[in-house]
Amino acid sequence: PARDFSVVVKPGHYFMMGDNRDNSSDSRIWGQVPERDIVGKAFAVWMHWDELFSLPSFSRVGLIQ
Repeated sequence: PARDFSVVVKPGHYFMMGDNRDNSSDSRIWGQVPERDIVGKAFAVWMHWDELFSLPSFSRVGLIQ
């Protein structure tokens, strides 16, 4: 997927990003998702890596921003 781009999200749709943004099949590949097709929502962060090849950071566990 492209690194830098602009997108206009249509009303009633969402632009979804995968948790591994550099290697995810998400809205950059599949397009915008209609709101009617969303059946849940994120409620917590489980694992977060600050850098590649590092131990996971637990500083954000449980936080949704």
